[in-house]
Amino acid sequence: MRVRIVDRCKIWDIETKENVSIVTFSCSRKATENDEKIAKNGYVTDYHRYVRFVGKAHKKLENFLVGDEITNLEVADETTTPYWDKNSNSIAYPKNQKLTVFDFEKYERRGNNNTNLDTAPEVEESNNINNNNIVEKNSIENSIVEATNLSADDECPF
Repeated sequence: MRVRIVDRCKIWDIETKENVSIVTFSCSRKATENDEKIAKNGYVTDYHRYVRFVGKAHKKLENFLVGDEITNLEVADETTTPYWDKNSNSIAYPKNQKLTVFDFEKYERRGNNNTNLDTAPEVEESNNINNNNIVEKNSIENSIVEATNLSADDECPF
């Protein structure tokens, strides 16, 4: 089954072969209410070993080093694919997760908050002050006094 891993993943080991790369990486995601007992610092970490990077992902990986971060991994999860166990002469299921990555993107840090979230727009500073926007302190105080003098019989203006 094909899935997409959208978490931030850090590469820990890369072993390059002719047509495939074998990679060890970890993924971190924000903890949910169900993850309170296993979350460290508000994040849950998953470790993946012996993950095969093939095709486009294998070619892209040539430009990456240990410690780089990636995201949006297009993955085939073959965890539940049964196989024939010769020792027990029966069907067996893998004990370790088997992943194959076909494509991914480089994780880019933006701004000072180090996330892929959108940043606030930059606002041009100007020295022009519009006098219509200045509110006197007394008018605010008068509005507060008027609002506190309302009774339950007064009609809501909204």
